[in-house]
Amino acid sequence: MYAHQRCTPKLSDKDYGNRLINHYLENHFKTPKNFECYLYVSQILQAEGVKKGIEVYRQNMKDKYCMGTLYWQINDCWPAASWSSIDYYGNWKALHYYVKDSYKPIIITFESLCDSINIHLVSDSIERKKALLSLKLIDFSGNCLKEESLDVDIKSNTSYIIHSVKKSDLLKSSKGNRDILLYCSLVDSKNNIIAKNIFYLDRLKNLNLLKPTISTNIIKSNNNYIIKLISDKLAKNVYLEFENLQGYFSNNFFDLLPNNEIEILYKKTNTIENKNSSNVRLKIITLYDSYTN
Repeated sequence: MYAHQRCTPKLSDKDYGNRLINHYLENHFKTPKNFECYLYVSQILQAEGVKKGIEVYRQNMKDKYCMGTLYWQINDCWPAASWSSIDYYGNWKALHYYVKDSYKPIIITFESLCDSINIHLVSDSIERKKALLSLKLIDFSGNCLKEESLDVDIKSNTSYIIHSVKKSDLLKSSKGNRDILLYCSLVDSKNNIIAKNIFYLDRLKNLNLLKPTISTNIIKSNNNYIIKLISDKLAKNVYLEFENLQGYFSNNFFDLLPNNEIEILYKKTNTIENKNSSNVRLKIITLYDSYTN
């Protein structure tokens, strides 16, 4: 870590960059159990921080305070602990998957106040359209505690508050703020999801995550793979890795809601041919796994 840590304002203080990572990681996450999990959690830390920055800047569009952002940096010229979202070998870090969603033309963002949560709709689209906003208060076992939906007029090229919920109303329906999440989605007339986002009512380190059991079904499709995933509990920050293949996942480091099957496409980049899916070794890590044995 010393040799590959380039955040050293003072050459005499080689531990400066590592201390920064540790400081913010300890503020937001439970202590990772080993070095592999430390790398995994530190990537989520970076992704969550930049995601929040992008969302707030885009949210402020209505005040003409800021109309967009660029983040530093996209890639690396050598293996290092750095700000990049793509590593030296071309692999996508958690940040690169996060900003793929944060930079979509239409997004939902959250503004947490003392007693309420403002839900903002941000649109860079020049078209005005109708949609349905769906809000679900869900516990980590998948029980829907509260549900609400309302028609939304997506205005063009602006940001505005489309709904506000009181935190006290959410907590009345649950045991506490460490066991629930607020899932918001924006759906068009053809039932396509335009935008979605999840709000947690406490810091990630304080969440009472449960051990998820994730069922997988890997299907060979031409030279690629389709991975179907479903979990009985909230699986926070699901990280996928094929141990014997090289390629790219269509999504990674994502939150898998309970009893909600999703499909991930894996595009191979190496030339090794596997005759059937039984030869493929899929590794899965979740935030719960990062601190429990």
